[in-house]
Amino acid sequence: MQGFITESASKITDGLGSTLKLLTVAAATSLLFMPVNQADNPILKTAYIGMLLLGGVYFLYRSLVPAASDAVRASNGMLSGLLLFQVLRFSGLTQKWGLLDTRGYLIWLVAVLVVGLLWRRAFPTGVRFLVLLVLLNWLGSLYSASGASAADWGQAWQIGFKSLRYLGAAGIAVTLWFILLKSGNALQRKYGAALLYFFVLFTFLFF
Repeated sequence: MQGFITESASKITDGLGSTLKLLTVAAATSLLFMPVNQADNPILKTAYIGMLLLGGVYFLYRSLVPAASDAVRASNGMLSGLLLFQVLRFSGLTQKWGLLDTRGYLIWLVAVLVVGLLWRRAFPTGVRFLVLLVLLNWLGSLYSASGASAADWGQAWQIGFKSLRYLGAAGIAVTLWFILLKSGNALQRKYGAALLYFFVLFTFLFF
């Protein structure tokens, strides 16, 4: 009975709770950036981006603490990845580096291949989740940015491209099923939380 209660609590905190935390941080940082950006004050904008950068570095450090559990390191790695990607977005580096235009898909695929090669050999738990959040946010932002150019692809391609986001609803259902019924430990639920976060934002185009 005690084991059932503990596992159920883990599904809520490590799975659904982690998803809610990521969604809250993503929403809060994006909403706070809007008045900062509209103020058209370079110093204020730099200060805000610097604060996010410090937060990302801080959680990266926390994700590498050897004494922490894998679940704690995973949580800190996800927060670090989210904040560092927000730094890339708000600083305009994603546009300057061409990460969100058509060739960005190729760059993303290359990044996935490199990450796949280094995943277990070089990346500790915290860094794995950092990289995972960066890749997921990057993919969602790529899709969102490509929506404007979809009109030039012809009606059939345009409809197909736009309908992809409805797959996010299926993704939400599958990841919820995995977290609540199939996950066997806290670390698996953290992976489920990262995917659930992505599918929620992808479905509602919040990237």
